[in-house]
Amino acid sequence: MTTLLTLTQPLTDRQQQLLQLWLQPEDHLLVREDARTMARVPCPFALNACIRAEDAARIGGILHPDWQVIDDAAWVSLVEQNQPVVTW
Repeated sequence: MTTLLTLTQPLTDRQQQLLQLWLQPEDHLLVREDARTMARVPCPFALNACIRAEDAARIGGILHPDWQVIDDAAWVSLVEQNQPVVTW
């Protein structure tokens, strides 16, 4: 079982420490809304990090190579293939 964690805001240090204990390398992290700017720096977790193409275009600039840009079809696929799906 893999998790899809969608972040909508940047993490506090305490939240990041908690997620370090919870997340596994096979899990997926998607950044949206206010968390989109996280894609400009290395992902704080050893897992599959992604950002929707639409969100990447909105923040502009260069994304860090840790982050994979995905289209909406890939996003829907992640939701279908991962349980639980958590929005934070």
